[in-house]
Amino acid sequence: RVLFRSSSRNINNYQQMFVIATVADTIRVPAPLLFHPTLQSVNFEIEKKYPNRVIYDVGLVICRHGDALQIGDANLVAGDGGAHHDVIFRLVVFRPFVEEVCLGTITESTEEGIRISMGFFEDVFIPAYWMLRPSHYNNDTGLWVWTPNYNEGGDEGEEEGGEEEAAAEAEAEDVIGLDKEYNDEKSEISRARKTARYLSKFKCYNPQHEALKAYERHHSDDEIPVPSLDRAWAFMEHITLPRFLSDGEDADLNGGDVEGSQFIHTSARIRARDNENDVMERAKPGEIRRATKLYPIWGTPEKELADFGIGVGIYFVTVRFVALICLIAGFITLPTTMFFMSEDYSPENRKNVTDPLLKPSAVCGDTKWMACPNCTREDWNTFPMAYTRYASTEDDSLSFILVNGCAISKDSPGTYSFAALIFCTVAIIILSLWLSKKEVDYDLIQQTTQDYSIEVLNPPPDACDPEEWKTFFETILESECTDNHVVLCSIALNNQELIHHLAECRRLLLKLELMTPLGVKFDKENIDDVVNEIPIPPLWKRILCCASDPNKILSKIKFHEEQIKELSKADFDARKVFITFETEQAQRKAFELLDASGWEIMHNRGKDDRYRFRGETVLSVIEPDEPSAVRWQELNTPRKERICGALITTLISFGLIGGAGCLVYLARKLATAWQAVTIAAINIVTPLVCKILTKYESH
Repeated sequence: RVLFRSSSRNINNYQQMFVIATVADTIRVPAPLLFHPTLQSVNFEIEKKYPNRVIYDVGLVICRHGDALQIGDANLVAGDGGAHHDVIFRLVVFRPFVEEVCLGTITESTEEGIRISMGFFEDVFIPAYWMLRPSHYNNDTGLWVWTPNYNEGGDEGEEEGGEEEAAAEAEAEDVIGLDKEYNDEKSEISRARKTARYLSKFKCYNPQHEALKAYERHHSDDEIPVPSLDRAWAFMEHITLPRFLSDGEDADLNGGDVEGSQFIHTSARIRARDNENDVMERAKPGEIRRATKLYPIWGTPEKELADFGIGVGIYFVTVRFVALICLIAGFITLPTTMFFMSEDYSPENRKNVTDPLLKPSAVCGDTKWMACPNCTREDWNTFPMAYTRYASTEDDSLSFILVNGCAISKDSPGTYSFAALIFCTVAIIILSLWLSKKEVDYDLIQQTTQDYSIEVLNPPPDACDPEEWKTFFETILESECTDNHVVLCSIALNNQELIHHLAECRRLLLKLELMTPLGVKFDKENIDDVVNEIPIPPLWKRILCCASDPNKILSKIKFHEEQIKELSKADFDARKVFITFETEQAQRKAFELLDASGWEIMHNRGKDDRYRFRGETVLSVIEPDEPSAVRWQELNTPRKERICGALITTLISFGLIGGAGCLVYLARKLATAWQAVTIAAINIVTPLVCKILTKYESH
């Protein structure tokens, strides 16, 4: 027996490894079980869903503990024959406390570490960097050897056999309640927030400063919260801006009694975290249980960018690599720059170039007018036009052109510029290959549901039953994969119009809430009374400041609510299906079994019937996008609509480019100054136009 421990706790007290957790969840009872007693059906579904599952921040569920404590009334969902109950129940959870010693059996020993079986859980892995020091891996025996040094000499203790018992530590995290006050230290807030705090004292920045202070003194006990600019800044810094955990370990919060209180969430987590590889663990938005800090602009390591998605990490890697390419290319062309700055290029008239930024360029100051009998103005009538280098007599009998007298060396600048071009081409090829590797690395670093999920692009319109999809995938994987369990099935319906009305109604309600005067409580149930308390802005403010009439906003809200009621009665077709497996192996095997060419999918041929959904449809499956890259409001936009939108905006973009070119051409004919003004105006207007185009284009 080999025992790894760093605590003096009693290792024979096995009961401490298990706790009873109270859970509230919505349990779906399928239609075939509705004829059973409700308690029996609910208990059966809990046993089916939770055992042998790891609940994030709670632990490994062993089994249900007793009957459900509370079962709410059944709710019915459109298109679903099952009953949905809000249930409170208890589970037996494997959750070791901090530094608890747990006994297990070594089942595998490799250079990476040892795998331990707890009897009921087979996947406890102790990595090499957590092995007892000093220890090393013996390649001959395939076992880890502990070599302690007792003063002068040392005895070697070696694992013997594959059934030795070992103990592993676990970290625990107890979380109680939710405190909405962030209590940020002054040194941890952003400079913009510090500036806003200082400026809030002045009336020019915060006109209602004195009124808010007076209101707070007289209404401190009211339910209506006092508006606070600093609270809004805190909300933005903790919800909108990314933060990382700064305590370095789980917060040590004391627990409490579950009964008679709000839900007290106690969680435990078995971790194998390498501090060198996980410098900054990204915090969840609004994290208040543990200390967090804003990501530093200059001090965030590159490898931590994977927390923001693969695209963000790739972007910053590309920027750094391109900057390095430009720097090296600049050094390669440095001899050319030195040549243009020397007197060898323009020995006499180089002093005519007064701008220091133009001295390293090929601008020639040694120019003179020479007669050109065969030259005409039409020769300069092509783009780019250079009328300033052409002149003629009054009767156009003789033409003159402005000629550069600077000497160009045979070796410079062509040779060095060509070398820089070759270098940039090779570097870009290397960059593309390197980015492919970095993309894989970032994908491995950041584990998301994408790594366990597949997306079905062509489900049958009436395939809206999650149980049917779950059964289909578990059936085709049953003989191919040891773990074929489907954890989650999400069906995206073709209800884009309903989602649009819901989002628009929410936006208008928020707009109306912001218009509510100070001291008036915004109540959605009595929104007519709230609107009566909102003053109607005068006509001049509605015209000049685009102020909104609250009565018009209310009428729009009622219109959207009526549309929502009507659309809620409709039956929507399935648009896409997202299947999440318990293991990556199951995901990869599903891709392998359902892989089909575009021709097979289009003509619905080429696959065995058991790999066809309902024995009829050849499925088109892909790996879904990263969650951070999904535009959730446009998931159900039809492909034809997206293609048409992209085509129209592309044509408009080409038209704008052509129009901008014509404007520059006409402005250049008038004067060079007008050309500069036109280009500046186009640069200002272009981002605004692009913003409007992307607003109406589905992505």
